[in-house]
Amino acid sequence: MFRWMSGVVLWKYADDTPVEKLYRHHHFAWRVLQAWLTSGVLAFSLLAEFFLSVGWKRDILFVVACIVWSVNVILCLPAIAAFVWAGEIEAVLKVRGLPSPKPPLAGIEVGKVAMKMCFWAVVLVLGVNLFR
Repeated sequence: MFRWMSGVVLWKYADDTPVEKLYRHHHFAWRVLQAWLTSGVLAFSLLAEFFLSVGWKRDILFVVACIVWSVNVILCLPAIAAFVWAGEIEAVLKVRGLPSPKPPLAGIEVGKVAMKMCFWAVVLVLGVNLFR
């Protein structure tokens, strides 16, 4: 479905670009993607909590869920661009023979990060429910 994105080039780094700059840009792209994933998981967990709650708590959860969903929608396109951008940085580092930054965004690592975010969202919801 997204094969057309494999040929998209957002930014072409010069051959003399310092490695520190590449790692810094990769870290920034990683943070944008992580913020989007976190807001998405939080939005879904708030939605589940909203359906399970009653009374005035439901009203508060609705307002917070609307805010988090808005943030998620706003971050959607920058997150896709950050994913492609990080892939380009990883390709440049691979061509130079340098190690890939940790965590690499290519392949299965994004799925692992999404599962970690889901886990921490569940822990957050359970923690709030256990200690109230």
